[in-house]
Amino acid sequence: NYIDVTGGSGSYSYTLATGSTIPSGLNWTPNSDWIWGTPNTSGGKSFTIIVTDNEITSQKISVTLSTTVYNQLSATGSSLVYYVGTKITPVNPVVATGGKGTVSYQLSSTLPTGLVWSGYPLMISGTPTIASNNTTYNMKVNDSLGDSLTVPFTIEVRTPLKLTLPAADL
Repeated sequence: NYIDVTGGSGSYSYTLATGSTIPSGLNWTPNSDWIWGTPNTSGGKSFTIIVTDNEITSQKISVTLSTTVYNQLSATGSSLVYYVGTKITPVNPVVATGGKGTVSYQLSSTLPTGLVWSGYPLMISGTPTIASNNTTYNMKVNDSLGDSLTVPFTIEVRTPLKLTLPAADL
């Protein structure tokens, strides 16, 4: 953020008033009109910057910054095992936390035959019809700030065990 100053004469110099501090996590270079960084805490913070022009006319500017801190977007994927012909309980294969606003999900490839993907709510459901080896799928997770992650999860579809008992001799 720039500190916008108008009027006066010539260029300006900037100093932080005695006893003032800028919010934790933000940076300010003395004699600069630029404040940058990532705040560590949410809320409002007031501080005073003294602006002086070429004629040595000084004005105190009270600056109040309101900051909001969001946890970084993170996500973990699951390892799922299903059986051919057995309907699955709908499951969320990737759990995301943090980030800002709405989190969206994009699946990178086709699921095993018989399973379907619903982007919202994030669920895999259905009944697998063909066995498949343990396969890794990638889910792209995005938040409203533009942060994104690619999160792997795995699915294996097994053939169920069938027991056949011989007829007993009576």
